[in-house]
Amino acid sequence: MTSQWRLCAALSLVLLGAAFALVNADLFLVALPILAFVLSPAFSAAPDGHVEAVTAREPVTVTEGEMVAASFRVRRIGSPAGRASVRLALPEGVAPLPDSRLSAELAPGEECELRLRCGAPRGLYDFNEIVAVFRDELGLSERRDVVAVHASVLVLPRVEPMTGLRIRPLRTRTFPGVVHSGVSGAGLEFFGAREYSPGDPMRQVNWRALARWDRLVTNLYEEERAVDVGIVLDARTITNSVAPGRSLFESSVHAAASIAVSLSLQGDRVGLLSYGRSLDWLAPGAGRTHRARLLHHLARVQTGDHVAFADLKYLPLHIFPPRCQLVLVSPLRKDDVLPLRYLHALKFELLVVSPDPVSFEARREGRSAEHGGKYRASCERPEGDGLPEKILRAERAVLLARLRRSGIHVVEWDTASALGASMRRWAGMRAS
Repeated sequence: MTSQWRLCAALSLVLLGAAFALVNADLFLVALPILAFVLSPAFSAAPDGHVEAVTAREPVTVTEGEMVAASFRVRRIGSPAGRASVRLALPEGVAPLPDSRLSAELAPGEECELRLRCGAPRGLYDFNEIVAVFRDELGLSERRDVVAVHASVLVLPRVEPMTGLRIRPLRTRTFPGVVHSGVSGAGLEFFGAREYSPGDPMRQVNWRALARWDRLVTNLYEEERAVDVGIVLDARTITNSVAPGRSLFESSVHAAASIAVSLSLQGDRVGLLSYGRSLDWLAPGAGRTHRARLLHHLARVQTGDHVAFADLKYLPLHIFPPRCQLVLVSPLRKDDVLPLRYLHALKFELLVVSPDPVSFEARREGRSAEHGGKYRASCERPEGDGLPEKILRAERAVLLARLRRSGIHVVEWDTASALGASMRRWAGMRAS
Protein backbone atom coordinates (compact mmCIF):
# COMPACT_ATOMS: atom_id res chain seq x y z
CA MET A 1 0.00 0.00 0.00
CA THR A 2 1.03 3.58 -0.62
CA SER A 3 1.75 6.30 1.91
CA GLN A 4 -1.50 7.99 0.87
CA TRP A 5 -3.44 4.86 1.84
CA ARG A 6 -1.65 4.61 5.20
CA LEU A 7 -2.44 8.25 5.96
CA CYS A 8 -6.14 7.76 5.19
CA ALA A 9 -6.24 4.54 7.23
CA ALA A 10 -4.68 6.27 10.23
CA LEU A 11 -7.11 9.18 9.94
CA SER A 12 -10.16 6.89 9.76
CA LEU A 13 -9.01 4.94 12.83
CA VAL A 14 -8.50 8.14 14.80
CA LEU A 15 -11.97 9.42 13.88
CA LEU A 16 -13.63 6.10 14.68
CA GLY A 17 -11.85 5.89 18.00
CA ALA A 18 -12.87 9.42 18.89
CA ALA A 19 -16.49 8.74 17.82
CA PHE A 20 -16.82 5.69 20.07
CA ALA A 21 -15.00 7.33 22.98
CA LEU A 22 -17.10 10.49 22.85
CA VAL A 23 -20.27 8.72 21.67
CA ASN A 24 -20.46 11.27 18.85
CA ALA A 25 -22.50 10.30 15.79
CA ASP A 26 -21.19 13.22 13.75
CA LEU A 27 -17.59 12.00 14.03
CA PHE A 28 -18.78 8.50 13.05
CA LEU A 29 -20.45 9.86 9.93
CA VAL A 30 -17.29 11.77 8.99
CA ALA A 31 -15.19 8.62 9.39
CA LEU A 32 -17.39 6.41 7.24
CA PRO A 33 -16.45 7.91 3.79
CA ILE A 34 -12.76 7.82 4.69
CA LEU A 35 -13.11 4.20 5.85
CA ALA A 36 -14.85 3.28 2.59
CA PHE A 37 -12.04 4.97 0.66
CA VAL A 38 -9.49 2.92 2.61
CA LEU A 39 -11.32 -0.37 2.00
CA SER A 40 -11.86 0.25 -1.71
CA PRO A 41 -8.64 -1.53 -2.86
CA ALA A 42 -10.00 -4.79 -1.43
CA PHE A 43 -12.92 -4.69 -3.89
CA SER A 44 -10.99 -3.46 -6.96
CA ALA A 45 -8.49 -5.12 -9.25
CA ALA A 46 -4.88 -4.99 -8.21
CA PRO A 47 -2.50 -2.94 -10.37
CA ASP A 48 -1.45 -5.05 -13.33
CA GLY A 49 1.05 -4.89 -16.17
CA HIS A 50 4.79 -5.00 -16.63
CA VAL A 51 7.55 -3.23 -18.53
CA GLU A 52 10.38 -4.45 -20.69
CA ALA A 53 13.71 -2.77 -21.29
CA VAL A 54 15.94 -2.90 -24.35
CA THR A 55 19.57 -1.90 -23.91
CA ALA A 56 23.01 -2.73 -25.27
CA ARG A 57 24.89 -5.53 -23.53
CA GLU A 58 28.39 -4.41 -24.51
CA PRO A 59 30.16 -2.38 -21.81
CA VAL A 60 30.96 1.27 -22.45
CA THR A 61 34.54 2.34 -21.79
CA VAL A 62 35.52 5.94 -21.04
CA THR A 63 38.52 7.62 -19.46
CA GLU A 64 38.34 9.36 -16.11
CA GLY A 65 37.23 12.94 -16.63
CA GLU A 66 35.15 12.15 -19.71
CA MET A 67 31.36 12.28 -19.72
CA VAL A 68 29.49 9.03 -19.14
CA ALA A 69 26.36 8.72 -21.28
CA ALA A 70 23.93 5.80 -21.23
CA SER A 71 20.37 5.36 -22.46
CA PHE A 72 17.69 2.72 -21.90
CA ARG A 73 14.43 2.29 -23.82
CA VAL A 74 11.48 1.10 -21.73
CA ARG A 75 8.05 -0.08 -22.95
CA ARG A 76 4.93 -0.69 -20.86
CA ILE A 77 2.93 -3.84 -21.55
CA GLY A 78 -0.26 -5.06 -19.89
CA SER A 79 -3.54 -3.76 -18.48
CA PRO A 80 -4.58 -0.22 -19.46
CA ALA A 81 -5.86 0.46 -15.93
CA GLY A 82 -3.83 2.41 -13.43
CA ARG A 83 -0.62 4.37 -13.69
CA ALA A 84 2.95 3.20 -14.10
CA SER A 85 6.24 4.93 -13.40
CA VAL A 86 9.75 3.69 -14.13
CA ARG A 87 13.03 4.70 -12.52
CA LEU A 88 16.63 3.77 -13.31
CA ALA A 89 18.53 2.44 -10.28
CA LEU A 90 21.97 4.06 -10.11
CA PRO A 91 25.09 2.35 -8.76
CA GLU A 92 26.93 3.96 -5.88
CA GLY A 93 29.30 6.77 -6.83
CA VAL A 94 27.36 8.01 -9.89
CA ALA A 95 26.23 11.65 -9.68
CA PRO A 96 23.80 12.43 -12.55
CA LEU A 97 23.75 15.81 -14.26
CA PRO A 98 20.57 17.92 -14.33
CA ASP A 99 19.83 17.10 -17.97
CA SER A 100 19.55 13.37 -17.18
CA ARG A 101 16.13 11.72 -17.32
CA LEU A 102 16.08 8.97 -14.71
CA SER A 103 12.32 8.46 -14.28
CA ALA A 104 9.14 8.72 -16.36
CA GLU A 105 5.40 8.03 -16.30
CA LEU A 106 4.18 5.49 -18.84
CA ALA A 107 0.74 5.01 -20.39
CA PRO A 108 -0.26 1.56 -21.67
CA GLY A 109 1.79 0.65 -24.74
CA GLU A 110 3.93 3.77 -24.45
CA GLU A 111 7.72 3.82 -24.76
CA CYS A 112 10.19 6.21 -23.18
CA GLU A 113 13.94 6.67 -23.06
CA LEU A 114 15.79 6.99 -19.76
CA ARG A 115 18.99 8.99 -20.24
CA LEU A 116 21.95 9.28 -17.91
CA ARG A 117 24.75 11.79 -18.22
CA CYS A 118 27.24 11.97 -15.42
CA GLY A 119 30.86 12.16 -14.44
CA ALA A 120 32.18 9.22 -12.45
CA PRO A 121 35.50 8.38 -10.83
CA ARG A 122 37.60 5.40 -11.86
CA GLY A 123 35.83 2.07 -11.53
CA LEU A 124 33.30 -0.36 -12.97
CA TYR A 125 29.64 0.65 -12.76
CA ASP A 126 26.95 -1.95 -13.44
CA PHE A 127 23.40 -0.92 -14.30
CA ASN A 128 21.41 -3.97 -13.27
CA GLU A 129 17.80 -2.94 -12.86
CA ILE A 130 14.99 -0.55 -13.69
CA VAL A 131 12.31 -0.25 -11.01
CA ALA A 132 8.70 -0.07 -12.24
CA VAL A 133 5.86 0.97 -9.88
CA PHE A 134 2.21 0.27 -10.85
CA ARG A 135 -0.58 2.12 -8.97
CA ASP A 136 -4.36 2.04 -9.19
CA GLU A 137 -6.36 5.07 -10.28
CA LEU A 138 -6.87 6.29 -6.70
CA GLY A 139 -3.20 5.83 -5.81
CA LEU A 140 -3.99 3.61 -2.82
CA SER A 141 -2.33 0.33 -3.83
CA GLU A 142 0.85 -0.28 -5.73
CA ARG A 143 2.98 -3.10 -7.05
CA ARG A 144 6.69 -2.97 -7.71
CA ASP A 145 8.41 -4.77 -10.53
CA VAL A 146 12.16 -4.97 -11.13
CA VAL A 147 13.33 -5.19 -14.73
CA ALA A 148 16.81 -6.63 -15.19
CA VAL A 149 19.13 -4.80 -17.58
CA HIS A 150 22.63 -5.68 -18.65
CA ALA A 151 24.84 -2.65 -19.13
CA SER A 152 28.05 -1.47 -17.57
CA VAL A 153 30.38 1.51 -17.79
CA LEU A 154 34.10 1.07 -17.20
CA VAL A 155 35.91 4.28 -16.27
CA LEU A 156 39.64 3.93 -16.95
CA PRO A 157 42.25 5.84 -14.92
CA ARG A 158 43.64 8.94 -16.53
CA VAL A 159 47.11 8.63 -18.05
CA GLU A 160 49.67 11.42 -17.96
CA PRO A 161 51.97 11.42 -21.01
CA MET A 162 55.59 10.98 -19.99
CA THR A 163 58.58 10.97 -22.31
CA GLY A 164 62.14 9.91 -21.71
CA LEU A 165 61.42 7.53 -18.83
CA ARG A 166 64.76 5.70 -18.70
CA ILE A 167 65.42 2.61 -16.62
CA ARG A 168 68.56 0.46 -16.53
CA PRO A 169 67.96 -3.09 -15.25
CA LEU A 170 70.70 -5.68 -15.19
CA ARG A 171 68.86 -7.99 -17.59
CA THR A 172 67.43 -7.08 -20.99
CA ARG A 173 65.37 -8.97 -23.54
CA THR A 174 66.38 -9.80 -27.09
CA PHE A 175 63.68 -7.53 -28.50
CA PRO A 176 64.55 -4.00 -29.63
CA GLY A 177 63.71 -1.20 -27.23
CA VAL A 178 65.18 1.94 -25.69
CA VAL A 179 67.30 0.54 -22.81
CA HIS A 180 71.06 0.37 -23.31
CA SER A 181 72.04 -3.29 -23.17
CA GLY A 182 75.83 -2.94 -22.73
CA VAL A 183 76.60 -5.01 -25.84
CA SER A 184 77.38 -3.95 -29.38
CA GLY A 185 74.80 -4.21 -32.08
CA ALA A 186 72.25 -2.14 -33.92
CA GLY A 187 71.94 1.14 -32.05
CA LEU A 188 72.56 4.86 -32.06
CA GLU A 189 75.01 5.40 -29.17
CA PHE A 190 78.76 4.98 -29.92
CA PHE A 191 80.10 1.92 -28.10
CA GLY A 192 83.69 1.46 -29.37
CA ALA A 193 85.76 0.46 -32.38
CA ARG A 194 87.61 -2.60 -33.70
CA GLU A 195 89.57 -3.79 -36.73
CA TYR A 196 87.53 -4.08 -39.88
CA SER A 197 86.33 -7.58 -40.72
CA PRO A 198 85.10 -8.65 -44.16
CA GLY A 199 81.35 -8.30 -44.27
CA ASP A 200 81.09 -5.31 -41.93
CA PRO A 201 78.60 -2.70 -43.21
CA MET A 202 80.38 0.09 -45.06
CA ARG A 203 78.31 2.73 -43.25
CA GLN A 204 80.07 1.72 -40.00
CA VAL A 205 83.58 2.20 -41.38
CA ASN A 206 85.46 5.00 -39.63
CA TRP A 207 86.77 6.97 -42.63
CA ARG A 208 88.69 9.44 -40.50
CA ALA A 209 90.74 6.60 -39.00
CA LEU A 210 91.42 5.32 -42.51
CA ALA A 211 92.66 8.75 -43.61
CA ARG A 212 94.89 9.19 -40.55
CA TRP A 213 96.35 5.71 -40.02
CA ASP A 214 95.68 4.03 -43.38
CA ARG A 215 93.79 1.24 -41.57
CA LEU A 216 90.19 0.12 -41.83
CA VAL A 217 88.35 0.52 -38.51
CA THR A 218 84.70 -0.37 -37.81
CA ASN A 219 82.60 1.69 -35.40
CA LEU A 220 80.52 -0.23 -32.86
CA TYR A 221 77.22 0.97 -31.43
CA GLU A 222 75.44 -0.03 -28.24
CA GLU A 223 72.34 -2.09 -28.88
CA GLU A 224 69.10 -0.86 -27.33
CA ARG A 225 66.73 -3.55 -26.14
CA ALA A 226 63.42 -3.99 -24.38
CA VAL A 227 63.21 -5.05 -20.73
CA ASP A 228 60.79 -6.78 -18.38
CA VAL A 229 59.18 -4.39 -15.91
CA GLY A 230 57.04 -5.41 -12.94
CA ILE A 231 54.87 -2.63 -11.49
CA VAL A 232 53.73 -3.24 -7.91
CA LEU A 233 50.76 -1.12 -6.79
CA ASP A 234 50.42 -0.84 -3.02
CA ALA A 235 46.68 -1.36 -2.40
CA ARG A 236 46.88 -1.79 1.36
CA THR A 237 44.29 0.25 3.26
CA ILE A 238 46.80 1.13 5.96
CA THR A 239 48.89 3.18 3.49
CA ASN A 240 45.93 5.03 2.00
CA SER A 241 44.67 8.45 3.12
CA VAL A 242 41.19 9.67 2.27
CA ALA A 243 39.86 13.22 2.08
CA PRO A 244 36.43 14.45 0.94
CA GLY A 245 36.31 13.76 -2.79
CA ARG A 246 39.97 12.68 -2.92
CA SER A 247 42.04 9.62 -2.12
CA LEU A 248 45.79 9.08 -2.05
CA PHE A 249 45.24 5.64 -3.57
CA GLU A 250 43.69 7.22 -6.66
CA SER A 251 46.93 9.16 -7.12
CA SER A 252 48.84 5.87 -6.85
CA VAL A 253 46.63 4.30 -9.51
CA HIS A 254 47.19 7.34 -11.75
CA ALA A 255 50.96 6.99 -11.32
CA ALA A 256 50.91 3.25 -12.03
CA ALA A 257 48.82 3.76 -15.17
CA SER A 258 51.04 6.56 -16.49
CA ILE A 259 54.26 4.62 -15.90
CA ALA A 260 52.86 1.38 -17.34
CA VAL A 261 51.62 3.03 -20.53
CA SER A 262 54.83 5.04 -20.96
CA LEU A 263 57.06 1.95 -20.63
CA SER A 264 54.80 -0.09 -22.88
CA LEU A 265 54.99 2.56 -25.60
CA GLN A 266 58.79 2.26 -25.43
CA GLY A 267 58.50 -1.44 -26.30
CA ASP A 268 59.06 -2.85 -22.80
CA ARG A 269 57.16 -5.84 -21.46
CA VAL A 270 55.11 -4.60 -18.48
CA GLY A 271 53.46 -6.69 -15.77
CA LEU A 272 51.23 -5.40 -12.98
CA LEU A 273 50.66 -6.64 -9.42
CA SER A 274 48.21 -5.03 -7.00
CA TYR A 275 49.14 -5.92 -3.44
CA GLY A 276 46.53 -5.51 -0.72
CA ARG A 277 43.41 -7.54 -0.05
CA SER A 278 44.67 -10.13 -2.54
CA LEU A 279 47.29 -10.62 -5.22
CA ASP A 280 45.96 -9.51 -8.60
CA TRP A 281 48.66 -10.30 -11.15
CA LEU A 282 48.73 -9.41 -14.81
CA ALA A 283 51.62 -11.17 -16.56
CA PRO A 284 54.11 -9.08 -18.59
CA GLY A 285 53.18 -8.32 -22.15
CA ALA A 286 53.64 -5.73 -24.84
CA GLY A 287 51.62 -4.04 -27.53
CA ARG A 288 48.42 -2.10 -27.82
CA THR A 289 46.19 -4.92 -26.58
CA HIS A 290 48.27 -5.37 -23.46
CA ARG A 291 48.12 -1.64 -22.70
CA ALA A 292 44.34 -1.92 -22.78
CA ARG A 293 44.55 -4.88 -20.37
CA LEU A 294 46.69 -2.83 -18.00
CA LEU A 295 44.19 0.04 -17.92
CA HIS A 296 41.23 -2.32 -17.52
CA HIS A 297 43.01 -4.00 -14.62
CA LEU A 298 43.74 -0.67 -12.93
CA ALA A 299 40.15 0.49 -13.45
CA ARG A 300 38.89 -2.29 -11.19
CA VAL A 301 41.52 -2.39 -8.46
CA GLN A 302 40.44 -1.42 -4.93
CA THR A 303 42.13 -1.11 -1.55
CA GLY A 304 41.83 -3.82 1.05
CA ASP A 305 43.66 -5.67 3.80
CA HIS A 306 44.63 -9.26 4.38
CA VAL A 307 46.68 -10.66 7.23
CA ALA A 308 48.96 -12.44 4.75
CA PHE A 309 49.74 -9.26 2.82
CA ALA A 310 50.11 -6.74 5.61
CA ASP A 311 53.83 -6.44 4.93
CA LEU A 312 55.84 -6.11 1.71
CA LYS A 313 58.05 -9.01 2.77
CA TYR A 314 55.36 -11.35 1.44
CA LEU A 315 55.71 -10.15 -2.15
CA PRO A 316 55.67 -13.20 -4.47
CA LEU A 317 59.06 -12.71 -6.10
CA HIS A 318 58.83 -15.92 -8.14
CA ILE A 319 56.30 -14.35 -10.52
CA PHE A 320 58.79 -11.70 -11.67
CA PRO A 321 61.48 -12.46 -14.25
CA PRO A 322 64.97 -12.68 -12.65
CA ARG A 323 66.83 -9.37 -12.34
CA CYS A 324 64.00 -7.43 -13.94
CA GLN A 325 63.06 -3.83 -13.24
CA LEU A 326 60.58 -3.41 -10.37
CA VAL A 327 58.58 -0.21 -9.94
CA LEU A 328 56.82 0.09 -6.58
CA VAL A 329 54.08 2.73 -6.31
CA SER A 330 53.45 3.23 -2.61
CA PRO A 331 53.21 6.00 0.03
CA LEU A 332 55.50 3.72 2.10
CA ARG A 333 55.63 2.82 5.78
CA LYS A 334 58.68 2.61 7.99
CA ASP A 335 58.29 -1.19 8.11
CA ASP A 336 58.79 -1.34 4.32
CA VAL A 337 62.50 -0.47 4.40
CA LEU A 338 63.85 -3.95 5.19
CA PRO A 339 61.72 -5.79 2.56
CA LEU A 340 62.80 -3.29 -0.10
CA ARG A 341 66.45 -3.68 0.87
CA TYR A 342 66.02 -7.44 0.53
CA LEU A 343 64.62 -6.99 -2.98
CA HIS A 344 67.61 -4.86 -3.93
CA ALA A 345 69.98 -7.49 -2.51
CA LEU A 346 68.40 -10.07 -4.84
CA LYS A 347 69.61 -7.99 -7.83
CA PHE A 348 66.23 -6.50 -8.68
CA GLU A 349 66.62 -2.99 -10.03
CA LEU A 350 64.11 -1.14 -7.84
CA LEU A 351 62.43 2.20 -8.42
CA VAL A 352 60.03 3.51 -5.77
CA VAL A 353 57.49 6.14 -6.80
CA SER A 354 56.06 7.43 -3.54
CA PRO A 355 53.05 9.80 -3.40
CA ASP A 356 53.70 12.13 -0.47
CA PRO A 357 51.13 11.38 2.29
CA VAL A 358 52.31 14.27 4.47
CA SER A 359 51.48 16.92 1.87
CA PHE A 360 48.18 15.15 1.15
CA GLU A 361 47.21 15.22 4.83
CA ALA A 362 48.34 18.85 5.13
CA ARG A 363 46.01 19.90 2.32
CA ARG A 364 43.18 17.92 3.90
CA GLU A 365 43.66 19.75 7.19
CA GLY A 366 43.82 23.13 5.43
CA ARG A 367 47.56 23.61 5.63
CA SER A 368 49.70 25.03 2.85
CA ALA A 369 52.69 22.91 1.94
CA GLU A 370 54.35 25.92 0.32
CA HIS A 371 54.51 27.80 3.63
CA GLY A 372 56.26 25.28 5.80
CA GLY A 373 53.06 23.61 6.94
CA LYS A 374 51.56 26.70 8.62
CA TYR A 375 47.85 27.25 8.47
CA ARG A 376 46.45 29.77 6.06
CA ALA A 377 45.52 33.11 7.55
CA SER A 378 41.82 32.42 7.13
CA CYS A 379 42.02 29.40 9.43
CA GLU A 380 42.98 31.56 12.43
CA ARG A 381 45.09 28.81 14.02
CA PRO A 382 48.24 29.41 16.06
CA GLU A 383 51.50 29.10 14.20
CA GLY A 384 52.75 26.36 16.52
CA ASP A 385 50.17 23.91 15.19
CA GLY A 386 52.58 23.05 12.36
CA LEU A 387 54.86 21.07 14.70
CA PRO A 388 53.22 17.63 14.09
CA GLU A 389 53.62 18.10 10.35
CA LYS A 390 57.28 19.00 10.74
CA ILE A 391 57.82 15.83 12.75
CA LEU A 392 56.11 13.73 10.08
CA ARG A 393 58.19 15.35 7.35
CA ALA A 394 61.37 14.63 9.29
CA GLU A 395 60.38 10.97 9.76
CA ARG A 396 59.59 10.63 6.06
CA ALA A 397 62.89 12.25 5.07
CA VAL A 398 64.74 9.70 7.22
CA LEU A 399 62.78 6.82 5.65
CA LEU A 400 63.56 7.94 2.08
CA ALA A 401 67.21 8.59 2.96
CA ARG A 402 67.57 5.01 4.26
CA LEU A 403 66.26 3.67 0.96
CA ARG A 404 68.54 5.88 -1.13
CA ARG A 405 71.60 4.90 0.89
CA SER A 406 70.79 1.28 0.07
CA GLY A 407 71.02 2.03 -3.67
CA ILE A 408 67.26 2.14 -4.24
CA HIS A 409 65.98 4.85 -6.56
CA VAL A 410 63.21 6.91 -4.95
CA VAL A 411 60.92 9.48 -6.59
CA GLU A 412 58.96 11.52 -4.07
CA TRP A 413 55.83 12.92 -5.66
CA ASP A 414 53.62 15.67 -4.31
CA THR A 415 50.24 14.71 -5.75
CA ALA A 416 49.30 18.38 -6.20
CA SER A 417 51.88 18.64 -9.00
CA ALA A 418 52.36 16.70 -12.23
CA LEU A 419 53.96 13.27 -11.99
CA GLY A 420 56.03 13.90 -15.12
CA ALA A 421 57.81 16.84 -13.48
CA SER A 422 58.89 14.66 -10.53
CA MET A 423 60.08 11.91 -12.87
CA ARG A 424 62.10 14.39 -14.95
CA ARG A 425 63.77 15.78 -11.82
CA TRP A 426 64.71 12.26 -10.76
CA ALA A 427 66.08 11.47 -14.23
CA GLY A 428 68.14 14.66 -14.22
CA MET A 429 69.61 13.92 -10.79
CA ARG A 430 70.40 10.36 -11.87
CA ALA A 431 72.14 11.54 -15.04
CA SER A 432 74.27 14.01 -13.11
